[in-house]
Amino acid sequence: MVFFSESYKFCKEKVIKESSIEGWKAYLHLLGGIPGAILLLIMGHHPCDDSYITFRHSKNFADHFLLSWNLNPPYEMGSTTPGFVFILGFLAKIFGSDNLPQIALYLNAFLLILLGSLFFRIAKDITKNIWISLGISILICMNSYNIRIYSQGFEAALFTFLFFFCIFLLHRDHFISAALLGGFAPLIRPEGVFLAPVFALFLLKRKENWKSIPYYGMIPVAYLAFSLYMYGNPIPQSIQAKKAFQFLEQGTTLENPGGLVVLVGVWNIMLKPVLLFNGEAGLKMITDLGVNLGNSFLSRGNELLISIFLLYSLIFYRLKKQKELIKLTYFSYPLFFVFFVLYVKSVAFWYLPIINSSLLLLLISGFYFLFELITNYLKRKFPRMEILPLFLTLLVIFIFAHKNTFILNRGLRKYDEMRGKIYVPAYNDSNEFERYLGYRQSAELINQFESGIALTPEVGVFGFFYHGDVIDSFGLCTRAPIDFYVSQKQKGNPSPMDGKALVSYLQPDFIVAMGFTKEFVNSSEGNNYLILRELDYKAWHSKIIIFKKKVKLTDLK
Repeated sequence: MVFFSESYKFCKEKVIKESSIEGWKAYLHLLGGIPGAILLLIMGHHPCDDSYITFRHSKNFADHFLLSWNLNPPYEMGSTTPGFVFILGFLAKIFGSDNLPQIALYLNAFLLILLGSLFFRIAKDITKNIWISLGISILICMNSYNIRIYSQGFEAALFTFLFFFCIFLLHRDHFISAALLGGFAPLIRPEGVFLAPVFALFLLKRKENWKSIPYYGMIPVAYLAFSLYMYGNPIPQSIQAKKAFQFLEQGTTLENPGGLVVLVGVWNIMLKPVLLFNGEAGLKMITDLGVNLGNSFLSRGNELLISIFLLYSLIFYRLKKQKELIKLTYFSYPLFFVFFVLYVKSVAFWYLPIINSSLLLLLISGFYFLFELITNYLKRKFPRMEILPLFLTLLVIFIFAHKNTFILNRGLRKYDEMRGKIYVPAYNDSNEFERYLGYRQSAELINQFESGIALTPEVGVFGFFYHGDVIDSFGLCTRAPIDFYVSQKQKGNPSPMDGKALVSYLQPDFIVAMGFTKEFVNSSEGNNYLILRELDYKAWHSKIIIFKKKVKLTDLK
């Protein structure tokens, strides 16, 4: 109730007052996110296996009020975004849990409109110019890389909005609302803890607001108590599994999930977009081809740090001159992200929209302040140059906007029927679509039998459409495989992650897409199974084969 009363007071006293720009200009803040929302809806939902892990949790919450991967104990939370699971589950309760992919798509389109309005206000705080602010908000919200992630149903749009809205509220002295949002952010993405030092900075600046500290802990403490009661551990199973892989990584036979995604050199990070040679709208900063961040500051791979600090220096100079250094907090995430990457050593692509948005805000603001510095110098010799920084900055925004990689769907490529009329391409589209169709067909086929336990390496799409319990071979959602691998490692097994040994240990009722060939049924581990179906689809270059236990589930319903 405190949050809603504070929010109402904020909208009444601040937002409406700040919107009282003359005439039609008062509505500019609403325009920034609309292009991105339209492009997202035209593109439509693009399936990604990892997003369906969240959908499975949300479906169970909507249908059974259970924030768990499986319906039978032991209950386990495999998602690192329980807050987003709860929101999607609540919406699914209203609109139907089978519609979760579309619910996530429309939610992200709505959030894009909110993001456009928010980034307009933040940019206006920084640059004092409504036209540059509108350009920044449109550029961020229609960024093709961001749209790609939002179309898959991830929580990135919500996390980006919460992160920046929390800082925006702090600048407006609404500490209780900001504290509640700041406490909720880690439940959307774990790196939401990065808001803590920003919150602390404002508290040190205005010590009379220290009474808001308890509000910051209310939501995390409540979830901590719930997770301890429900799961016995507040850490999601997916994080526990990745931790276990550090123990298992040497001498394994199964692929290490996630892989190491690293920051690349100067061309693909910041200096390339500064020189306007890049092929996308700014900041495709990560790839699985490249080099690690180096250990010394000037080593290859640390160009991102150098570029960020150069832009920070320009913004620092401008804000210091205006005695508004506290506004540097709007640019805090790029530095947090660097430390995050150095700590976790692994970054997945769905982490990227917030750093993408943050760096676009940093980049365009840095350009504007650079052009202002140059203009102020030249004005001594050439008066009436006030319009030049605005013109040059809008030109840069236009060039970046023009380089978004949206494509008209002419129906000429494989699986084009799964794309919208306008879409963002990706090199692995066909593989992603093929796995989606294969896993969905597998689930629908097995659903014709009695429910049983199914073992599969990827749990998202299959788990969402399958009605029974699922065990993933990497232990990201269920701890049984990890317990088995660790026990094998402790026994000195040189290949503890043996898929056939796992089958022998778990004895699942069904096996899907584990990479086993037809000869599996003749092995000692597989002689208790028969082939139910070999599909026409592949998963990771192997035909999807469904195996069924002989002693159970022999007849169709």
